Amino acid sequence: MTLKGHEGSVSQCAFNKFERLYATCSWDKNVLLYDATTGSFRREGPTILPKVHEGSVAACHMSNNGKLLVTGGYDLRVVLWDLEAMTHKIILRGHADWINDVCMTSDDKWIVSVSSDCEIRLWHIANCDNRLVMDNSKLLKIVNCHRCGKNFSSNKIKRDESEATPAAPAVLLCVFCRMEQKQTVAPTHTYSLDDYDQPAFNEAILHK
Repeated sequence: MTLKGHEGSVSQCAFNKFERLYATCSWDKNVLLYDATTGSFRREGPTILPKVHEGSVAACHMSNNGKLLVTGGYDLRVVLWDLEAMTHKIILRGHADWINDVCMTSDDKWIVSVSSDCEIRLWHIANCDNRLVMDNSKLLKIVNCHRCGKNFSSNKIKRDESEATPAAPAVLLCVFCRMEQKQTVAPTHTYSLDDYDQPAFNEAILHK
């Protein structure tokens, strides 16, 4: 199957978990959708989403259920799309340089964007005006998550040393374990993922 429609270099392709809906983005500033279930693109061509990006679109990623799409471009914008309404939901701003890649977490609740400004931003889809920021301009060090045992990198670890004691030390958790933690059962001490008042969270989201 050959998908056609772009007039410039195709930068990325994304699809839902059923592999029946495809999205592509390109240097021609367009984001195209191909529905393999109906095959209508063979007769009518792909669906062209409204042109929201003002520059080349570098990356795209689709939610597992195929209802949401996130794109990032050289116009410094991260755009969240509603694929049922075929329109954009919100434009996320904050990066100071080209967006190189975007993705959504497996539960479709978070957007991760990476940029040439040396920042990784984590956006909560339900509250997209608030984002966590990791500044990668300093030397990172590798630390170990106390829950899953995976390594992640950080250049400034936030601790609540005033409350930590030898009997109840501060707990080092990676960002994914903190997202899964919810708030139903809070550990004795942990770093706050919900501290949106800080301008920079300064933690890498490298999870091997």
